Amino acid sequence: MRAEHNTTDRLLWPHQSENLFRSETQGPADWIVFHTKYAATNFRFNMRGLGSRFGVARPPHVLEGGNAYEAMINGPNHASLWDKPTFGPIVESIGYKTPHQVMVHKRDPLEHSLEKVRQEFPDYDEPLLLKPARIGAYQGRGIMLAQDELQLQAHLKDIPVNYLVQEYLPAERDFRYVLIRGKEGLWRICYEKRKPQVTGTGDSRLLTLILTDKEMPTDSKRKIIKKMLYHQEERDSLLRVPNSNDIVKLVKTGNISAGAYGVLPTEDEMQAIDPFMVGFINDLEDHLGTSLASLCFDFGLTEGDLSGMSPDELKQKLVFYEYNQPLLIGIEGYLQAINTNFLERKRVRKQVSSAIKSNRKK
Repeated sequence: MRAEHNTTDRLLWPHQSENLFRSETQGPADWIVFHTKYAATNFRFNMRGLGSRFGVARPPHVLEGGNAYEAMINGPNHASLWDKPTFGPIVESIGYKTPHQVMVHKRDPLEHSLEKVRQEFPDYDEPLLLKPARIGAYQGRGIMLAQDELQLQAHLKDIPVNYLVQEYLPAERDFRYVLIRGKEGLWRICYEKRKPQVTGTGDSRLLTLILTDKEMPTDSKRKIIKKMLYHQEERDSLLRVPNSNDIVKLVKTGNISAGAYGVLPTEDEMQAIDPFMVGFINDLEDHLGTSLASLCFDFGLTEGDLSGMSPDELKQKLVFYEYNQPLLIGIEGYLQAINTNFLERKRVRKQVSSAIKSNRKK
Protein backbone atom coordinates (compact mmCIF):
# COMPACT_ATOMS: atom_id res chain seq x y z
CA MET A 1 0.00 0.00 0.00
CA ARG A 2 1.05 3.57 -0.55
CA ALA A 3 2.32 5.79 2.25
CA GLU A 4 -0.17 8.56 2.99
CA HIS A 5 1.32 12.04 2.86
CA ASN A 6 -1.62 14.41 2.85
CA THR A 7 0.17 17.32 4.53
CA THR A 8 2.88 19.59 3.20
CA ASP A 9 4.52 20.66 6.46
CA ARG A 10 7.37 18.14 6.04
CA LEU A 11 8.29 18.98 2.46
CA LEU A 12 11.92 20.08 2.48
CA TRP A 13 14.31 21.73 0.04
CA PRO A 14 17.60 19.78 -0.32
CA HIS A 15 19.72 22.94 -0.42
CA GLN A 16 18.21 24.14 2.87
CA SER A 17 18.34 20.81 4.72
CA GLU A 18 21.96 19.71 4.66
CA ASN A 19 22.01 18.01 8.07
CA LEU A 20 19.08 15.70 7.31
CA PHE A 21 20.46 14.78 3.92
CA ARG A 22 23.81 13.84 5.42
CA SER A 23 22.18 10.95 7.25
CA GLU A 24 21.22 9.45 3.89
CA THR A 25 24.57 9.70 2.13
CA GLN A 26 25.82 6.29 1.10
CA GLY A 27 29.06 4.80 2.31
CA PRO A 28 31.29 2.45 0.23
CA ALA A 29 29.48 -0.70 1.43
CA ASP A 30 26.06 0.74 0.49
CA TRP A 31 27.39 1.73 -2.92
CA ILE A 32 28.64 -1.82 -3.59
CA VAL A 33 25.38 -3.43 -2.44
CA PHE A 34 23.26 -1.09 -4.55
CA HIS A 35 25.21 -1.57 -7.78
CA THR A 36 25.47 -5.33 -7.27
CA LYS A 37 21.68 -5.51 -6.99
CA TYR A 38 21.34 -3.20 -9.98
CA ALA A 39 23.55 -5.46 -12.11
CA ALA A 40 21.51 -8.52 -11.10
CA THR A 41 18.21 -6.75 -11.81
CA ASN A 42 19.46 -5.49 -15.14
CA PHE A 43 20.53 -9.03 -16.13
CA ARG A 44 17.08 -10.34 -15.23
CA PHE A 45 15.34 -7.70 -17.33
CA ASN A 46 17.64 -8.35 -20.30
CA MET A 47 16.99 -12.08 -20.12
CA ARG A 48 13.24 -11.45 -20.15
CA GLY A 49 13.67 -9.31 -23.23
CA LEU A 50 15.80 -11.99 -24.88
CA GLY A 51 13.18 -14.61 -24.07
CA SER A 52 10.54 -12.67 -25.98
CA ARG A 53 12.53 -13.17 -29.17
CA PHE A 54 12.09 -16.91 -28.84
CA GLY A 55 8.36 -16.89 -28.21
CA VAL A 56 8.48 -16.45 -24.44
CA ALA A 57 5.87 -13.97 -23.24
CA ARG A 58 7.44 -10.65 -22.32
CA PRO A 59 6.08 -8.96 -19.17
CA PRO A 60 3.91 -5.98 -20.16
CA HIS A 61 5.95 -3.48 -18.16
CA VAL A 62 9.41 -4.42 -19.45
CA LEU A 63 10.36 -1.42 -21.52
CA GLU A 64 13.42 0.05 -23.14
CA GLY A 65 16.71 0.97 -21.42
CA GLY A 66 17.01 1.99 -17.79
CA ASN A 67 13.95 0.19 -16.46
CA ALA A 68 16.01 -2.17 -14.29
CA TYR A 69 17.18 0.84 -12.28
CA GLU A 70 13.64 2.20 -12.14
CA ALA A 71 12.25 -1.15 -10.95
CA MET A 72 14.73 -1.15 -8.05
CA ILE A 73 13.69 2.36 -7.03
CA ASN A 74 9.93 2.26 -7.49
CA GLY A 75 8.95 -1.40 -7.73
CA PRO A 76 6.97 -3.27 -10.39
CA ASN A 77 4.32 -0.63 -11.11
CA HIS A 78 6.76 2.02 -12.30
CA ALA A 79 6.70 1.33 -16.01
CA SER A 80 3.13 2.39 -16.68
CA LEU A 81 4.27 5.92 -15.74
CA TRP A 82 7.56 5.92 -17.56
CA ASP A 83 5.95 4.45 -20.68
CA LYS A 84 4.89 7.54 -22.62
CA PRO A 85 1.88 5.91 -24.37
CA THR A 86 0.34 4.88 -21.03
CA PHE A 87 1.29 7.85 -18.84
CA GLY A 88 -1.18 10.22 -20.51
CA PRO A 89 -4.20 7.88 -20.27
CA ILE A 90 -3.43 7.21 -16.58
CA VAL A 91 -3.33 10.94 -15.81
CA GLU A 92 -6.58 11.45 -17.72
CA SER A 93 -8.24 8.55 -15.90
CA ILE A 94 -7.64 10.12 -12.47
CA GLY A 95 -9.07 13.46 -13.56
CA TYR A 96 -6.03 15.61 -14.42
CA LYS A 97 -5.11 17.40 -17.63
CA THR A 98 -2.64 15.96 -20.13
CA PRO A 99 -2.43 16.22 -23.94
CA HIS A 100 -4.81 13.82 -25.67
CA GLN A 101 -2.79 11.49 -27.89
CA VAL A 102 -2.65 8.59 -30.32
CA MET A 103 0.34 6.41 -31.20
CA VAL A 104 1.36 5.74 -34.80
CA HIS A 105 3.77 2.92 -35.66
CA LYS A 106 6.81 3.31 -37.85
CA ARG A 107 5.89 0.30 -40.00
CA ASP A 108 2.31 1.41 -40.68
CA PRO A 109 1.49 2.79 -44.16
CA LEU A 110 1.25 6.59 -44.17
CA GLU A 111 -2.46 6.61 -45.00
CA HIS A 112 -3.17 4.24 -42.12
CA SER A 113 -1.32 6.52 -39.70
CA LEU A 114 -3.16 9.59 -40.98
CA GLU A 115 -6.50 7.82 -40.60
CA LYS A 116 -5.69 6.97 -36.96
CA VAL A 117 -4.95 10.64 -36.32
CA ARG A 118 -8.15 11.76 -38.06
CA GLN A 119 -10.24 9.35 -35.98
CA GLU A 120 -8.65 10.53 -32.73
CA PHE A 121 -8.85 14.22 -33.69
CA PRO A 122 -12.00 14.49 -35.86
CA ASP A 123 -12.08 18.29 -35.55
CA TYR A 124 -8.38 18.66 -36.28
CA ASP A 125 -7.80 22.34 -37.00
CA GLU A 126 -5.14 23.09 -34.39
CA PRO A 127 -1.40 22.27 -34.40
CA LEU A 128 -0.38 18.79 -33.32
CA LEU A 129 2.80 17.81 -31.50
CA LEU A 130 4.76 14.72 -32.53
CA LYS A 131 7.33 13.08 -30.30
CA PRO A 132 9.03 9.67 -30.07
CA ALA A 133 6.95 7.22 -28.05
CA ARG A 134 9.87 6.01 -25.97
CA ILE A 135 13.20 7.44 -24.87
CA GLY A 136 13.92 9.13 -28.20
CA ALA A 137 12.42 12.39 -26.95
CA TYR A 138 14.96 12.70 -24.14
CA GLN A 139 15.93 16.39 -23.83
CA GLY A 140 13.47 17.24 -26.60
CA ARG A 141 15.12 15.21 -29.33
CA GLY A 142 12.90 14.18 -32.22
CA ILE A 143 9.98 16.48 -31.29
CA MET A 144 8.13 18.08 -34.23
CA LEU A 145 5.17 20.43 -34.60
CA ALA A 146 2.62 20.02 -37.40
CA GLN A 147 0.66 23.18 -38.15
CA ASP A 148 -1.59 21.45 -40.71
CA GLU A 149 -2.19 18.09 -42.36
CA LEU A 150 0.46 18.67 -45.04
CA GLN A 151 3.12 19.11 -42.35
CA LEU A 152 1.72 16.09 -40.52
CA GLN A 153 2.09 13.96 -43.65
CA ALA A 154 5.65 15.17 -44.17
CA HIS A 155 6.60 14.37 -40.57
CA LEU A 156 5.00 10.92 -40.55
CA LYS A 157 6.33 9.86 -43.93
CA ASP A 158 9.64 8.48 -42.70
CA ILE A 159 9.45 8.28 -38.91
CA PRO A 160 12.33 6.10 -37.62
CA VAL A 161 10.49 5.00 -34.45
CA ASN A 162 6.94 4.82 -33.13
CA TYR A 163 5.55 8.30 -32.51
CA LEU A 164 2.91 9.88 -30.31
CA VAL A 165 0.71 12.48 -31.97
CA GLN A 166 -0.66 14.81 -29.30
CA GLU A 167 -2.87 17.85 -29.09
CA TYR A 168 -0.67 20.89 -28.73
CA LEU A 169 -1.14 22.42 -25.28
CA PRO A 170 1.65 24.98 -24.88
CA ALA A 171 2.35 26.39 -21.44
CA GLU A 172 3.05 29.94 -20.39
CA ARG A 173 5.41 28.51 -17.78
CA ASP A 174 7.06 25.09 -17.54
CA PHE A 175 7.94 23.35 -14.25
CA ARG A 176 9.66 20.25 -12.96
CA TYR A 177 8.56 18.74 -9.64
CA VAL A 178 10.50 15.98 -7.89
CA LEU A 179 9.39 14.16 -4.74
CA ILE A 180 11.78 11.85 -2.86
CA ARG A 181 10.67 9.90 0.20
CA GLY A 182 13.67 10.41 2.42
CA LYS A 183 14.30 8.70 5.75
CA GLU A 184 13.70 11.96 7.61
CA GLY A 185 10.83 13.38 5.56
CA LEU A 186 9.57 14.23 2.11
CA TRP A 187 12.15 15.92 -0.09
CA ARG A 188 10.97 18.07 -2.93
CA ILE A 189 12.72 19.81 -5.77
CA CYS A 190 10.68 22.26 -7.80
CA TYR A 191 11.82 24.81 -10.33
CA GLU A 192 10.49 26.70 -13.30
CA LYS A 193 12.18 25.89 -16.59
CA ARG A 194 12.11 29.43 -17.89
CA LYS A 195 12.24 29.89 -21.65
CA PRO A 196 14.41 32.95 -22.39
CA GLN A 197 13.26 35.72 -24.67
CA VAL A 198 14.44 39.21 -25.54
CA THR A 199 12.62 42.38 -26.56
CA GLY A 200 13.69 44.28 -29.65
CA THR A 201 14.88 47.88 -29.37
CA GLY A 202 14.76 48.71 -33.07
CA ASP A 203 18.48 49.46 -33.27
CA SER A 204 20.28 46.40 -31.81
CA ARG A 205 21.01 43.07 -33.45
CA LEU A 206 19.58 39.91 -31.91
CA LEU A 207 23.08 38.76 -30.93
CA THR A 208 23.63 42.00 -29.00
CA LEU A 209 20.24 41.67 -27.28
CA ILE A 210 21.13 38.17 -26.13
CA LEU A 211 24.60 39.08 -24.90
CA THR A 212 23.43 42.18 -22.99
CA ASP A 213 20.32 40.63 -21.42
CA LYS A 214 20.61 40.99 -17.64
CA GLU A 215 18.20 38.22 -16.60
CA MET A 216 19.47 35.36 -18.76
CA PRO A 217 22.34 33.31 -17.23
CA THR A 218 25.61 33.23 -19.15
CA ASP A 219 25.34 29.46 -19.60
CA SER A 220 21.94 29.85 -21.29
CA LYS A 221 23.32 32.53 -23.63
CA ARG A 222 26.16 30.19 -24.58
CA LYS A 223 23.83 27.27 -25.34
CA ILE A 224 21.42 29.40 -27.38
CA ILE A 225 24.11 31.08 -29.47
CA LYS A 226 25.92 27.79 -30.03
CA LYS A 227 22.71 26.13 -31.22
CA MET A 228 21.85 29.02 -33.54
CA LEU A 229 25.30 28.99 -35.10
CA TYR A 230 24.75 25.39 -36.25
CA HIS A 231 21.78 26.32 -38.48
CA GLN A 232 22.15 28.72 -41.40
CA GLU A 233 18.76 30.39 -41.03
CA GLU A 234 19.14 30.87 -37.28
CA ARG A 235 22.74 31.98 -37.76
CA ASP A 236 21.57 34.75 -40.10
CA SER A 237 18.89 35.82 -37.62
CA LEU A 238 21.58 36.64 -35.05
CA LEU A 239 22.57 39.60 -37.22
CA ARG A 240 19.03 40.84 -37.82
CA VAL A 241 17.60 43.85 -35.95
CA PRO A 242 14.22 43.05 -34.33
CA ASN A 243 11.65 45.83 -34.41
CA SER A 244 11.14 47.89 -31.30
CA ASN A 245 9.09 46.00 -28.65
CA ASP A 246 9.06 42.80 -30.72
CA ILE A 247 9.43 39.78 -28.43
CA VAL A 248 11.85 37.15 -29.76
CA LYS A 249 11.47 33.72 -28.15
CA LEU A 250 14.85 32.00 -28.12
CA VAL A 251 13.87 28.41 -27.28
CA LYS A 252 10.76 26.37 -28.08
CA THR A 253 10.74 24.06 -25.08
CA GLY A 254 11.75 24.13 -21.43
CA ASN A 255 14.82 21.95 -21.91
CA ILE A 256 17.76 23.17 -19.84
CA SER A 257 20.17 21.66 -22.38
CA ALA A 258 18.67 23.88 -25.10
CA GLY A 259 19.06 27.13 -23.17
CA ALA A 260 16.12 27.28 -20.78
CA TYR A 261 17.20 28.01 -17.22
CA GLY A 262 15.99 27.20 -13.73
CA VAL A 263 14.20 29.67 -11.45
CA LEU A 264 12.88 28.79 -8.00
CA PRO A 265 9.15 29.48 -7.52
CA THR A 266 8.26 32.06 -4.90
CA GLU A 267 7.04 31.01 -1.47
CA ASP A 268 3.47 31.98 -2.43
CA GLU A 269 3.71 29.86 -5.59
CA MET A 270 5.00 26.86 -3.64
CA GLN A 271 2.08 27.21 -1.23
CA ALA A 272 -0.15 26.60 -4.24
CA ILE A 273 1.98 23.94 -5.98
CA ASP A 274 2.76 21.67 -2.99
CA PRO A 275 -0.83 20.86 -1.89
CA PHE A 276 -1.82 20.30 -5.51
CA MET A 277 1.08 17.94 -6.19
CA VAL A 278 0.59 16.04 -2.91
CA GLY A 279 -3.04 15.48 -3.91
CA PHE A 280 -2.06 14.44 -7.42
CA ILE A 281 0.54 11.95 -6.17
CA ASN A 282 -1.95 10.50 -3.66
CA ASP A 283 -4.50 10.01 -6.46
CA LEU A 284 -1.86 8.50 -8.72
CA GLU A 285 -0.64 6.03 -6.10
CA ASP A 286 -4.22 5.05 -5.27
CA HIS A 287 -4.66 4.23 -8.95
CA LEU A 288 -1.44 2.18 -9.04
CA GLY A 289 -2.15 0.52 -5.68
CA THR A 290 1.31 1.22 -4.29
CA SER A 291 3.61 3.99 -3.08
CA LEU A 292 6.58 5.15 -5.14
CA ALA A 293 9.90 6.06 -3.59
CA SER A 294 10.99 8.81 -6.02
CA LEU A 295 8.91 10.67 -8.59
CA CYS A 296 9.59 13.37 -11.15
CA PHE A 297 7.00 15.19 -13.28
CA ASP A 298 7.11 17.89 -15.93
CA PHE A 299 4.01 20.08 -16.12
CA GLY A 300 3.01 23.43 -17.50
CA LEU A 301 0.82 26.32 -16.37
CA THR A 302 -1.37 27.26 -19.33
CA GLU A 303 -2.56 30.61 -17.97
CA GLY A 304 -2.93 32.72 -14.85
CA ASP A 305 -0.91 33.46 -11.74
CA LEU A 306 0.00 30.52 -9.49
CA SER A 307 -0.07 32.56 -6.29
CA GLY A 308 -3.28 32.00 -4.38
CA MET A 309 -4.67 29.31 -6.68
CA SER A 310 -6.54 26.47 -5.02
CA PRO A 311 -5.89 22.81 -5.98
CA ASP A 312 -9.23 22.76 -7.84
CA GLU A 313 -8.22 25.83 -9.85
CA LEU A 314 -4.81 24.35 -10.63
CA LYS A 315 -6.48 21.17 -11.82
CA GLN A 316 -7.89 23.21 -14.71
CA LYS A 317 -4.74 25.22 -15.37
CA LEU A 318 -1.89 22.68 -15.11
CA VAL A 319 -1.07 20.19 -17.87
CA PHE A 320 1.08 17.12 -17.15
CA TYR A 321 3.51 16.35 -19.96
CA GLU A 322 5.82 13.63 -18.74
CA TYR A 323 7.09 11.41 -15.96
CA ASN A 324 10.85 10.94 -15.62
CA GLN A 325 12.40 7.84 -14.10
CA PRO A 326 14.93 8.44 -11.28
CA LEU A 327 17.86 7.49 -13.51
CA LEU A 328 17.02 10.45 -15.76
CA ILE A 329 15.91 13.00 -13.17
CA GLY A 330 17.57 16.21 -14.26
CA ILE A 331 18.18 18.72 -11.49
CA GLU A 332 20.63 21.00 -13.32
CA GLY A 333 17.92 23.63 -13.59
CA TYR A 334 17.38 23.41 -9.84
CA LEU A 335 21.10 23.68 -9.10
CA GLN A 336 21.21 26.69 -11.41
CA ALA A 337 18.19 28.20 -9.69
CA ILE A 338 19.59 28.03 -6.16
CA ASN A 339 22.48 30.17 -7.42
CA THR A 340 25.25 28.59 -5.39
CA ASN A 341 28.88 27.70 -5.96
CA PHE A 342 30.35 24.63 -7.65
CA LEU A 343 31.13 22.74 -4.44
CA GLU A 344 27.65 23.34 -3.04
CA ARG A 345 26.07 22.12 -6.27
CA LYS A 346 28.23 19.02 -6.18
CA ARG A 347 27.17 18.32 -2.60
CA VAL A 348 23.46 18.71 -3.34
CA ARG A 349 23.75 16.55 -6.47
CA LYS A 350 25.45 13.77 -4.51
CA GLN A 351 22.95 13.95 -1.66
CA VAL A 352 19.95 13.80 -3.97
CA SER A 353 21.42 10.78 -5.78
CA SER A 354 22.11 9.06 -2.44
CA ALA A 355 18.59 9.79 -1.17
CA ILE A 356 17.04 8.24 -4.30
CA LYS A 357 19.18 5.12 -4.03
CA SER A 358 18.84 4.61 -0.29
CA ASN A 359 15.05 4.94 -0.27
CA ARG A 360 14.32 2.41 -3.00
CA LYS A 361 11.62 -0.23 -2.79
CA LYS A 362 12.70 -3.16 -0.63
